[in-house]
Amino acid sequence: MKLTSVGLGSVKGFDQFAQIPLTGVNLLYGANSSGKSSIIQSLLLLKQSFPRALSTDPGVLEFRGGSADLGGFRTFVHGHQTDRSIEIGLSLKDLELSGIPFFTPEMSVRFRFGLRSSSDVEPHVLGVTLADDREVSFKFDKDLGQLRLADATSSAVLVDRFIELLRRVSENQRLPFKLPNDADRRWLREWARKHGCRLHGWLPFWVPAEYGAGKMGRPFGGRLESDRNQQLQIFLWWWQQWVFHFTTQFSDFLEGIVYVGPLRDFPRRVAAEASEDAGLGTRGERLVLYLGRRPDLVDAINEAFKDLEIDYKLSVERISSERMQDALGDVAFAVLRDNKSGVDLSPTDVGFGLSQVLPVVVQLLGNRERLILIEQPEIHLHPRMQSRLTDILVSSVAHNGNQLLIETHSEHLALRAQRRIREKVIGLDELGISYVGVGSEGSFVKEIELSADGQMLTPWPGGFFDEKFDDLFVNATNV
Repeated sequence: MKLTSVGLGSVKGFDQFAQIPLTGVNLLYGANSSGKSSIIQSLLLLKQSFPRALSTDPGVLEFRGGSADLGGFRTFVHGHQTDRSIEIGLSLKDLELSGIPFFTPEMSVRFRFGLRSSSDVEPHVLGVTLADDREVSFKFDKDLGQLRLADATSSAVLVDRFIELLRRVSENQRLPFKLPNDADRRWLREWARKHGCRLHGWLPFWVPAEYGAGKMGRPFGGRLESDRNQQLQIFLWWWQQWVFHFTTQFSDFLEGIVYVGPLRDFPRRVAAEASEDAGLGTRGERLVLYLGRRPDLVDAINEAFKDLEIDYKLSVERISSERMQDALGDVAFAVLRDNKSGVDLSPTDVGFGLSQVLPVVVQLLGNRERLILIEQPEIHLHPRMQSRLTDILVSSVAHNGNQLLIETHSEHLALRAQRRIREKVIGLDELGISYVGVGSEGSFVKEIELSADGQMLTPWPGGFFDEKFDDLFVNATNV
C-alpha cells in the first residue's frame, strides 16, 4: 500500500480541505508557520491513534502518543473551534484485493473526526468516505449513536456492488438461494441505509449475527432460510470481511510510517537501554543502540559517508559482558575513525552536522517499502552536503522502494533532484514539489509543475527563494 495523496481540512491553519499529491520523493516548501508541519502531523496522528481505535476505544483519535504530542483536539482543529470536525484523507494504491473486492486497488479513504456531544472529552470518527470511481459515505447518527450510511446514493452503490460480486460468484458455483431481484435490491438498499454500524478501528460494519431470525432487522418476519434473509446475511458477512481485510492492510501501513523529526539528538558516547525496543526514536535518541542491533547497516552508512564527503569511518559495538547487561540491559558504543589522522573519536566529539544527518541516513538506508517523514534534513549541513544528501534520498526510493515526504527550506535539495531528472537518474513522475502558503482563507497547497527536463514551470508563490536574487541584483542599475 502506498499513498498517492494526503489531504486535510479544518486542521490548524487549513480552513478548507487541501490535497497534496505524492510520488516517490516529495519536497514540501513554505514559509514558517504556513502549515507544512500540519501535513506531517496529520499522518502521525493517524499512526499513533489507530492501535487504540482497533483495541480498547473504537473510533477514537489520540493526540498524545508515541509518535507525537499534538496537545488535544482544541489545539489541532482550525481556529480552536471545537464545534467543527477535522478531515484527513488518503488516496491509496497497490492494495491487496481480498476475495471480496468491494473497491479497486486504487481508492481513497477520507475520515472526519470531531466531538459527538458536548460531554465528549476526546474526538471520535464522525464520518468515513470510501471511493474509487464511486463513493460510499457513512456519517454519525446522533439518534442511533452510531455511524450509518450517509444517503440513498451510498446505500445504492454498496448494495449494487454486492450484487455484482454475487453474480460473479454464481457463475462458478451454485448459490443456496436466488439472486436478488429488483425488489430485493430495493429492500437491501433500504435496510443498509436504516441500520447503524459498529466500528473496527475507524471503519463501519454490521455484525451478521445481530440480524438473524428473531432479531432486529429480520426481513418481514421471514424465516432464517428465506432467500431475502440469506441475501442479507451474505451481504453483511462479505462487507465485514472486506472491512477487516482493508483494516489489516491500513494498520500495517500506518505502523510502518517512519518519522525523523527536526533537531535530532546529539549521539551519546555510550547508549544503554533496558528494553528490546528496536526503534531509532523520532530524534535519533536510540541511534547507537539501534545500529548495535543492525550491524548490516554500518557498511552501508560508511558508503554513504563517502558520498556525503564525511571523512570518517563508523563502527558500532555491543558490550557482551553479562554483568553489564544484567545491570544496564543492552549497551552499545559508537566510534568514528578520522580517515586522515587515524584517530578514533566519539560522535560527540565531531561536528554537530554529523549528529543531525546520521539519523536521516540510517532511516533512508535501513527501511524498505515504508513511508518516511522527515522534517528539515538539511539542518546544520553546508550546501554541498545538502545536495549530496539528495542522492541518498533518491536512492532510498529507487532501490529500497521507500516513499519520502520531506519538509524543507533547502533550495539545494530541489536543484539536485531536478538535475537527476535531466540526467535520467529518476523519472519526472518520481519527484513532487509542493508549496504551502497562507492566503485570505487560511493555508493552501500549490503543486510546482516541472517540465520533462526538470525545470520549474510554476513560479515560486509569494516570492519564495527571491531573497538571493534581490541580494545579488538590488540597485545593480545604479552601479
